Amino acid sequence: MTPGPVDPGRGRRRATSAVVGAIGVLLLIGAWATVGPRHPVFALVVTMTSFGLVPFLGRPLAPHLPRWLLDVPPGERVLHRLLGIGLVMRVLDAVRWNASLGRGRGTAGTRAGLRAVDRHTRESLAAHGVGALVHAGAAVAPAAAGAWGVAGLVLFGGLAAHVYPVLIQRAVRLRLAPLLARL
Repeated sequence: MTPGPVDPGRGRRRATSAVVGAIGVLLLIGAWATVGPRHPVFALVVTMTSFGLVPFLGRPLAPHLPRWLLDVPPGERVLHRLLGIGLVMRVLDAVRWNASLGRGRGTAGTRAGLRAVDRHTRESLAAHGVGALVHAGAAVAPAAAGAWGVAGLVLFGGLAAHVYPVLIQRAVRLRLAPLLARL
């Protein structure tokens, strides 16, 4: 059996992800040390740091996602409707966010780009999933310090910056699955 194609940039991307992750950890420690977990700026630093990590974490983590996370059951469509995912997706379309991502990734609505869209949704799921976990973990600190308002801000930042993007990617994967099955 011959190995798959060699990706010359893989090591560099992993190193970049590690460095950016370390910088993120240092920012969180710095925020903790300077303003403490009781200050609302701590919630802002958590949100900005985790959102800044997203572009660097997706590609290295995506191959390790479990299949159950990638396969979206049709019944989940009800949850997407209840949470307004369709509305959020329409807003993103209206502000041309999705079109700019498609152009930048070379997948702007072509049938040949379906595999690339599949890969990008996996990468986004991985990165935003880690971001959501960072928020959940970081919310423990202000909660333990009795700063429930700041803990709520950290969780709300995670909801807006990561949970909704994860649900959007799952909604896209739900629509993408029948198309990929026909390729």
